[in-house]
Amino acid sequence: VTDTLTNSAWGSWEEWRDAHKRGYEIGNHGYRHHDLTKEPSKEWEYDINESYNVIKEKIGVAPLSFVFPHDKFKYQLIDKVMERHEAIRIHDYLSKVYPGIFIAVYGGELFSLETANKIIDFAVERNYWVVAECHAIYSDDLKTFKPMTKEFFWNHLSYLKTQDDKIWVDTFINVYSYLDERRFSEIEATPITDNSVTITIKTNLNPANIHIPL
Repeated sequence: VTDTLTNSAWGSWEEWRDAHKRGYEIGNHGYRHHDLTKEPSKEWEYDINESYNVIKEKIGVAPLSFVFPHDKFKYQLIDKVMERHEAIRIHDYLSKVYPGIFIAVYGGELFSLETANKIIDFAVERNYWVVAECHAIYSDDLKTFKPMTKEFFWNHLSYLKTQDDKIWVDTFINVYSYLDERRFSEIEATPITDNSVTITIKTNLNPANIHIPL
């Protein structure tokens, strides 16, 4: 990625800074997009934290979440990532935060709008947290894994809008932070009079990691 647009698929740092200003989360996906499970541990610092450093420098804000390249991981890698990140988007890790987690891969010729909308219906019915994963918007000159078309994307967003009163759509880190707070918080009730109490929510979490108050 460069400071000016040279590839429409990758974008530019200027565009990513603009996306951040408009509320998008910019996460870390590794510096070289290597399968880290096949890399020696001495390479992890570079692939995980050099990418962190560049994003922090270029965007002005450190990335809070991490996604393993190719979705390949081992548990030693989790410890390395969590030295500087708050959350990792993998099922095994997230299911400890919220058991009803469903990571859905959107895109590709066989993934229909009907399927995408049914995933949302299922999530509403079962109270699931859906993390939608997609690699790119389709274009004639782009070769990537299961892209989705702009038409599909906007139609699915329109369907999400119709469910406004039933679902919460937010960045990955905001939803994660909220669920993590619920997991590590307790409600304390202190009597004030015979007919009143003060309700306090207490947590041992680092206040810097609380992005959405309970």
